[in-house]
Amino acid sequence: MRVTKRLMAALLACLMLLSLLPVPAYAADDGRIALLAVAQDGYVIEPEYIGYRSGDTVKDVLKNSGHTFSGIDSGFITAVDGRTDNYSLHYDGDGYALDASAKGLTAIWFTTNANQSYGENLLHLAERMAAYNTSTNGLKDYAAAKEAYDAAHSGFYAAANAAAAPLRTALENAIEKFETFQAGDRVTVTIAATQDGNAVTPAQATFTSEFGTVTTVKNAGSVQLVPATYQFDLSDGGINHVRGTVEVTAQGAAVSAPLPSGKWIKELRLGIDNQWKDGEDVPKFDETDGGATFWVPDYSYGTLYPYMVPGDGIGTAEGQMNVRVYLAGVETLPKYARSWQSKATALSRVLPGSSLEGGDVVLEARYAVDGYEQYQPYTLHVLRTPSLTDLVVSDASARLKLDFDKKTLSYTVATTEDTVTVTASPLCAQAKLTVAGKAAQGGAPVNVTWPAARRTARGSTSSPWS
Repeated sequence: MRVTKRLMAALLACLMLLSLLPVPAYAADDGRIALLAVAQDGYVIEPEYIGYRSGDTVKDVLKNSGHTFSGIDSGFITAVDGRTDNYSLHYDGDGYALDASAKGLTAIWFTTNANQSYGENLLHLAERMAAYNTSTNGLKDYAAAKEAYDAAHSGFYAAANAAAAPLRTALENAIEKFETFQAGDRVTVTIAATQDGNAVTPAQATFTSEFGTVTTVKNAGSVQLVPATYQFDLSDGGINHVRGTVEVTAQGAAVSAPLPSGKWIKELRLGIDNQWKDGEDVPKFDETDGGATFWVPDYSYGTLYPYMVPGDGIGTAEGQMNVRVYLAGVETLPKYARSWQSKATALSRVLPGSSLEGGDVVLEARYAVDGYEQYQPYTLHVLRTPSLTDLVVSDASARLKLDFDKKTLSYTVATTEDTVTVTASPLCAQAKLTVAGKAAQGGAPVNVTWPAARRTARGSTSSPWS
């Protein structure tokens, strides 16, 4: 019994000693390293970050990166992610050994450009490219950062270290400017507007920064913004808008602009064929001041012809407002303006041709005043309607005459038979086809029995719901 107690005491003492010994801590990731692989015809690995743990070698982090590096265990990499080529490996300090420590490395890059030597500019450019490409904080919405990244992305493969310097500087500066903006303190920007000479509070005010951030307030006389350059848009909650630019400084800023009133686009009709004639307008429904729904057939090649009637007081004569209409997103330049009351004014390829795909096409009637741009949007909600490429109706003795035309919606055929065969072929395969109230396959004949009292068959070939 005493021996057992002594053994237990000895074991407990050993365990206590072991608990006092230092135990290494293994973090999931001790750091991160930028990684990319580029060939002459493009990137094999887009710029990204990979993690490393204490004690990892370059080989370890590459094998744990989620990518494949053929030959890595033999010390000579012959393929990256299955892409075989003659790769050169570069990392900090002009390193290339796979068994070197990965601790503290900035970037690892593979290139098939045998003439590209290691350089600090290339190293840090690779790291900043990874920072941009993996960002989720809105950096990619910043136009200057996107422009700098695109230049770096396209120029990295061929760049020598000296040529990489301006690419590095541009991307570093853009990212730094964005990060400074994100960390900035907000200041007060006051908001005011007039309409028909009366002071009003805009129903909605939207501020879009140069960095791509968007701030919207409703029925407010002020807004809190970080200093930067902003595009603002004020509206009365309806079709009346005014927009401009404001520079917000550390002292804040004030926005005051005149809202338009009235209805500049008094009427809008829509055609789909050049020089369309009266009576050939596409059907229009649910019209409001801000737009309408139009049914455009699938056979349209995607160009729309809006016939726009100006409202009262709009024109080029003295005392009139020279309001011009533009496609939304297009610059306000005379060459882009659409003509009033013209059936030849084209909105080219705004929809896919020979398709059932619709969409919203937005026009803007614009007027410059006091350094601002007033505008009223008009949205064409386009729904596509199906059509046929062929329609054949036959009885037991012959094919019946019906003079098929893709624009014709109904036909009358005469027969003495009780049963006819109808074969309809829709333009778009996804169109739902019904014959005599039953689902049918395009191009497949369907037998239709007519009531004994009827020997004249009438049928509709196209409707928005079929």
